[in-house]
Amino acid sequence: MRNIALCWLSLYALFIASAGGSAWAQDDPSCWASKRMTDLRTGKVRSECKPEPESWRNFTRLRQLAELGTAGQKDASYVMERLTDEDWDLRAEAARTLGLIGYAEAIPQLVAAISPQDWRLTLEAMTSLTRLKAPEADSILKNIAGTYWLPAVAETANNLAAKLPLSTTAMAVSIRVPVDYCDADPSRCPILRDHPSLKGAHQAPVILESHGGKLIGTNHGEWGGELGFIDERTLQTQETIIDDNVLAIVERGGRIVVVTGLNHGGLNRGDIWALTRAADGKWSARRQWRLPGTPYEIVAAPDGTMGLFGQFGSVLYKTDDTLQWLACGPSEKCRN
Repeated sequence: MRNIALCWLSLYALFIASAGGSAWAQDDPSCWASKRMTDLRTGKVRSECKPEPESWRNFTRLRQLAELGTAGQKDASYVMERLTDEDWDLRAEAARTLGLIGYAEAIPQLVAAISPQDWRLTLEAMTSLTRLKAPEADSILKNIAGTYWLPAVAETANNLAAKLPLSTTAMAVSIRVPVDYCDADPSRCPILRDHPSLKGAHQAPVILESHGGKLIGTNHGEWGGELGFIDERTLQTQETIIDDNVLAIVERGGRIVVVTGLNHGGLNRGDIWALTRAADGKWSARRQWRLPGTPYEIVAAPDGTMGLFGQFGSVLYKTDDTLQWLACGPSEKCRN
């Protein structure tokens, strides 16, 4: 079990580094990770040292508690606090941990954690509700199996409802569930570029003129990327609005959304963010959706509808701020 734990802890170390846009700094033992930063004006790339993030320490503790159990209410309260953490991945880990440590007092919070925006948190929460034998688990699983927008999650809910055996190890990861769903049968995850909602769509940009300047996204793969802004009127720059590889920047309906992600090693992830600009000119970003994987192609239609294509198949990001997973229909020609 310890070897398995070390394996997954090492994988998550890479995940945390990659999520922040980093990779191991092999040449500097005092540097937890190294990130490549791009000068927005000159395009020159430099490396910066990153200290060990608090999220990594929190993740390590959650995994230890999941494997070894809690020592009392203090540990359980710690896990509960992580369930509402700003870091979406820690939320999911906390949801898993609550089920593995058998903390039934968390049932109401796990029920409340289920949402369409974060499929991984939903997956972990419903699994823990099943482990905890929550009275409402059966009805929740039935609802998710019949209505959830992502079929990999709906299938998992159906399996849980059927009382299929659950793994008791704390070392399993759920981040690849949608990709594994498609890998098992690629025909059910078609690439539908010619979907009617995407008529007239064009490749989504990574540079967008807005508010008297330019939003610029960079992508250095495992070495990270970022979203920054150059104000052409004041000649000031704002770096690291989002600390992740930028795959698309799209303005739609007066709002600006950004898609980020990384497909590297065992990781395959993506997110959608909404940008806002304060009165003082500073930009901020708020994560809106967890994607089922990393899009390798993103297009935007004239009305703002976005098509995202990847190893997970095809997803529409609709103008009402919802995601729709696309399957083969009678009027579509499906192909991979």
